[in-house]
Amino acid sequence: MSIESAKGESQTVVAVAQAAGRVRHEVAVAVERLASDYKRHNTEAAEVKAKHDLLARAAEQARATLVRSLPAGPSPEPERTSAAKWDYVAMRRADGSWHLRDDVFAYLERELREVSGRLSRKDWWQSQGGLMRQSSGNIARAWAIVHGLEAERDKFAQQLTRTTAEAGARADAAGTAASTELRMATHTLIEQQRALVDVMVPWLSKSWSAWTPPETAADTVYIGAVKLRPGQVPPPNQRFGLDASIPVFASVRAGLRISHDRGSRATAHSLGRSILLRALAATPPGKLQLSIFDPLGLGQSVSSLLELGEYDRDLIGGKVWSSSDDLQRLLAEHTAHIELVIQKYLRAEYSTLDEFNAAAGEIAEPYRLLAIFDAPSGFDERSFAELRRIIENGPRCGVSTLLITDQDLECPHGVSLDALPQNLKTIRMGLPFGHGGGKGSVDFELTPDTDAAAPEQVIRSIVHEVVERRLSSAPRSGLRR
Repeated sequence: MSIESAKGESQTVVAVAQAAGRVRHEVAVAVERLASDYKRHNTEAAEVKAKHDLLARAAEQARATLVRSLPAGPSPEPERTSAAKWDYVAMRRADGSWHLRDDVFAYLERELREVSGRLSRKDWWQSQGGLMRQSSGNIARAWAIVHGLEAERDKFAQQLTRTTAEAGARADAAGTAASTELRMATHTLIEQQRALVDVMVPWLSKSWSAWTPPETAADTVYIGAVKLRPGQVPPPNQRFGLDASIPVFASVRAGLRISHDRGSRATAHSLGRSILLRALAATPPGKLQLSIFDPLGLGQSVSSLLELGEYDRDLIGGKVWSSSDDLQRLLAEHTAHIELVIQKYLRAEYSTLDEFNAAAGEIAEPYRLLAIFDAPSGFDERSFAELRRIIENGPRCGVSTLLITDQDLECPHGVSLDALPQNLKTIRMGLPFGHGGGKGSVDFELTPDTDAAAPEQVIRSIVHEVVERRLSSAPRSGLRR
């Protein structure tokens, strides 16, 4: 592969990774916007409903009070249109909520007291007609109060219906617009994915059947896909984004931490093996040296890669290491290698080993990947401090770290996983794959593309091709053929 074609391939990888990031960002922003709009519309409707419910209760209570206070016998209720006009603001806002004004019932009770006073006179029976005529104005004004409250109640009932309908229409329109934008972004991403190299596609992709070792090293590999977690978008758009599967990529040169608990340990280890396989598949044979520390699995955590050591022990750093002394030696070797790269290759002229390799036109110094399983097992304060230095300084020198940590394990004295350098990207198995869309965080769910999904013949092909190309390009005595 020419330098120009390698650059073009690298640009395609970067473009797809950026497009995937944009899709995830757009989904997150849309979720926050839809949730915010729903909250605002719901607040408006809740305000109107609070007024309606308050007036409904007041109207019901006022009517019951009036009817109870009227004398027995025919006392027809006047038509609302013919009732005396009652022009009065019945509500007030206090302490963040709506209340009925205290004097609403005071006006009603004043009118009814006058009626009651007349009807309680001893000459009621003799003067019934006259007293009722004298009370008609009071009764009419009392009915006006009741009718006024009921009219206000009905007004807010209509307003509530309008507000709810308008909010629903706006939510539908916003959901349609967000879905259209997402389809366009997803379509662009799918089109760009068609040009991806093998290490950037799922294991079940047909392109893996035709995989051949690359001539240039790729930085980024595919680790799985995320989907929006349900329950974050309110109705009527609760299905928004749930069907969008967005690829997730990680740099095998920058370092990665996979955090798990006991329940997700097997999945985390399987994802770790997948990343190691993809790192080998993304690098020219012999240009990536693995160093593996497996204190609890004793090599079982990378069983699919053990065949590499049978042909060339250097491919896996001699063997899979497991003791605390082994870890101290591994870390010291990687620190010494970082010092060598800085002093021999980078000096003051280059910022990274990639820049030096690009200028040299070849991979002058193999990349190194330190894989550590079940951390913090095997660590002490000294080795943890050494690991932090490697994570911080290693990537620019071609030394990266794949750290798989068990959050259920107790950390030894002087060791805190929270103190790991910020440049180490972390995937937490079983927890939301968060993405900040704006003011908050929107949760996605990661489905990792573990080596369990990789066909056995693909794994054998990667291991055998790496070994064969390594043997043919750098024959050495003592290597098995």
